[in-house]
Amino acid sequence: MILVTSCTTDPTPSDPGPSAFERAWSESIRPGDAIVAVPGTGGFSTLGVFIEQAIDPAHPDVPPDIDARTLLSSVEVLEAAIAAAQRAGISDAEIEAGAVDLAIWGAGITKLTAFRYRSLGGLHVTFDVIGGTSVCAVGGIFENLANYNAGNADVDASDLYRRTQTWLSLQPGTDRHVNLVSHSWGGIVAEYFATHLASYESAHGLLPDASVGFVIAGGVPGFLPGFRPLGPDFRTVESIGFDITTETLTYEVDRPDDPAHSFDPGASGGGHHYIIMDGDDYLGWYGITTDELSCAGVLGACPRR
Repeated sequence: MILVTSCTTDPTPSDPGPSAFERAWSESIRPGDAIVAVPGTGGFSTLGVFIEQAIDPAHPDVPPDIDARTLLSSVEVLEAAIAAAQRAGISDAEIEAGAVDLAIWGAGITKLTAFRYRSLGGLHVTFDVIGGTSVCAVGGIFENLANYNAGNADVDASDLYRRTQTWLSLQPGTDRHVNLVSHSWGGIVAEYFATHLASYESAHGLLPDASVGFVIAGGVPGFLPGFRPLGPDFRTVESIGFDITTETLTYEVDRPDDPAHSFDPGASGGGHHYIIMDGDDYLGWYGITTDELSCAGVLGACPRR
């Protein structure tokens, strides 16, 4: 009789590699691609007007220089656009050299086509102005209460699509991704854009030599009459047009202490700021390059009132 013995060992688990969420950044935002910033309520009153005021009357055709430190509370989407490129693995030097095209829509800027921007992290980059004035670009929340509805989200999202289409037609490049980075009302516009993208493609034609890669929204209101925001998460959104079906990667991030999302009357308005500061030190953009929270430059969540 021959006795055969053997033993088994559990195989070493293989590394599954980056998650679909991690891959979405680097696969959607690549050198040669574009990132369009979509600001929220008051995009002109608190940002666009100051950018226009920085124009040198003696040299009106020269893009003015904007320092984030002078407009700290108004540069959410500009910083988010840079943070998205960093999260995608593009180096600061590459970003400064123009590896991705940066642009802004909806801030009501009409007097210039581009501006130079010194970020909170010290990067010096150029943002193209693709035009457009958001329905909620002038005034604050209370002045725009009547504007917060699905009809106006469609007005803005449609304008964003058509102006992006025109802007891309003037930019060299093929097989590009266009990525949206947004905040507050801009997050509603971006999510409406993703949800109805196929309808805009059917109505206005495809983006020239480009497709939408990733739609990122922060500080999104939790409710809007006539439209259901996507809610916090990473997901694929399918939209159906006349003869087109489109799938778009989307990511919504909302601070746990953000009253714009939770409608918590006891929450501080500071929770609506996604630029994370420790005193004067910039730590990143919440949900993109940092998971820290801070309130008025003090680390931690904003205290309840």
